[in-house]
Amino acid sequence: MPILKIDLATRVLDDQMQVNLIHPGARYVFYDNVIQNSLLPVDLPFFDVPDGQPVPDADQIAPMLERARIMRRWAKRPKSEARTPRPSRDLDFYRTGLNLVAGAQGARTRLRNAAQEILWDMPESSLVVIPQKGISGKAVLAELGSQNAARSRVQGHGHYAGLEFLARSVTVVNKVPMLALPADVLGAARSTSAVQNIGGHSEDRILRLAYGDYQRDSDFVAGVMANTDDFDALVLGQMIDLHVAIEHFVETGEVLEPGRVTWARRVAHAPYLHATINSPNGRASLESKGVATFGVKLLGIVAASGISLAVAGDLIAQGHVDVANSQEPGGSTAIIQASASALTNFFATSGYSSYNEYLVGLQNGLERNATKPQGTAKITP
Repeated sequence: MPILKIDLATRVLDDQMQVNLIHPGARYVFYDNVIQNSLLPVDLPFFDVPDGQPVPDADQIAPMLERARIMRRWAKRPKSEARTPRPSRDLDFYRTGLNLVAGAQGARTRLRNAAQEILWDMPESSLVVIPQKGISGKAVLAELGSQNAARSRVQGHGHYAGLEFLARSVTVVNKVPMLALPADVLGAARSTSAVQNIGGHSEDRILRLAYGDYQRDSDFVAGVMANTDDFDALVLGQMIDLHVAIEHFVETGEVLEPGRVTWARRVAHAPYLHATINSPNGRASLESKGVATFGVKLLGIVAASGISLAVAGDLIAQGHVDVANSQEPGGSTAIIQASASALTNFFATSGYSSYNEYLVGLQNGLERNATKPQGTAKITP
């Protein structure tokens, strides 16, 4: 018997994942290091901490922090003072007079805390936003490497030429236009704070920008991107109709015919819609706390795959479906298997006429928008 094999291609994120904006150094000097070398330097010249260890308290490394503070001030000198010699690298030079300058102790503590956050406090795979200087540029969305991995040392350039910086490895996930960032994140990118947490609705928007489709905790997000100037409203209605029909069936066992969910009073739940659709490459995502979201994604993958919809629908109705997730090899498959089972029961109960109408309509909508969901589907002998 043939098998319909579907790859969900969806990231499963840690439930406790946080998103932070990290300023890439004074004058955004480290932005290119992130892009070109997948390294995120900490803006403390000649700062050093043994691999696999957190940053000691500020009073324990006060001379090193003071040296970094003085070096940073020297690097930011005006052009009229360009010939000013670089301060000494000798730590003994900074062991005396640590508290003679007002505010120096507080500045050292802030520098230490920023280094601790970037090098140690943020868990592996945390998502960070690295802004570019120009508003017309692109922000980097990247995942942090392990705190315990060997740290790299980066040579400064520009106004930081001749200085050395400790860096943590990152993996670039996506690059997005600066203007695509939420307004509060864009505002934070223009501040001088080294690290700022992004929460609430802005956090969710950043996750969608980074991963497109994802699952975190009990939130399931899936959508499509149109490669046309305008997003077809009909396909959004079809996706929502299908989502509500699947969710209603899972909850009640009742099948609603295509198009009926819009007016049925007995429908209790509907997905959230997140969309930027009035521009080229517009994207629309559905989100819910149930398996219906991934059910819609699986059907979207099938509809856009080019395989026979009649055969695929029949295989789903008979339960001859194998769903995998290439983005999470070896990870838990409970959610995606539950989604596949829900589709099998939904198709088997609704019958060929209904499920074929869903698949054909979805295919037509995706083709009109020149779009293809994340993932692949094929029929194997």
